[in-house]
This record gives sequence, structure tokens and C-alpha cells, in this order.
Amino acid sequence: ESKVFNLPTLPGDHEFYKYARVFGDDLDGFIQWCRLKRDHEGIGGEKVRVLTAHAVKGMEFRCVFMVGLEKGLFPLASEPLREEENLFYVAMTRAIDRLYLVYSHEPSCFIDRIPEDLKAFRSMGGGKKAPRQMVLFD
Repeated sequence: ESKVFNLPTLPGDHEFYKYARVFGDDLDGFIQWCRLKRDHEGIGGEKVRVLTAHAVKGMEFRCVFMVGLEKGLFPLASEPLREEENLFYVAMTRAIDRLYLVYSHEPSCFIDRIPEDLKAFRSMGGGKKAPRQMVLFD
């Protein structure tokens, strides 16, 4: 059975082969990356891309915000820890200049594994607490 894939045109053979090697046997991942690249080409100026950790494989960005890095969310309790750790590493290494690891509750165990001299904590707290609500039928 033969399949035809509609791949976007990449700037040159060198770039095509460079990224093809990054994805190895993951043809579906490579095709998804090509489509994302095609969809974002030609959009000028500053922009924000909201992507999953799975979708950023092979990409690089000046600034990366990784959000939801709370215990129970990342890593997910239902996923194998090693796979989640690899995904965390892939997402983290997409940052060229700045990486922000964002959590609102108990931080992910992966944050603890980062050497202290590489971390700079900044609290964004200070917001008002939501008022207590009345409970009926307690």
C-alpha cells in the first residue's frame, strides 16, 4: 500500500535532512512538524505560539514558557515517569535565550532535578484571595 503525503516545501535539502534525522523513525511526528512549520511561515512580526510539548520537537524559540508544571499534571501520574521526563527535557531544550517554568501549586518533581545555580525564582503572587462563599446544606 502506498501513501502520498502533502509535505510543505522547506527552504532547502540541507534543512529537510537535518530535521528528518532529528525525528528518526517518527514519520508522523516529522509530518506534523512540517505542517506546523508551514502554517507559521509567512506570519510576520512578533507572535505567540501555543504548542504542546509533543509538537515542539525539533523547533527552537527565543523564549519558552512551560506552564502547568505542578505535581500530578507534569508528570501525569498515569504516564511512565521516564517518558514524561524525556518530554520535559525536550520541551525545556527548545529555549534559546530564556526559559520560564510556571506552576501555581506544588511544583513538578522535575523542577527539583534542575541544579539550584540555574534557577531564579520569581513569585507572581500578591493577588487577592477569593472571598469565601456561603455553603448551603452543609
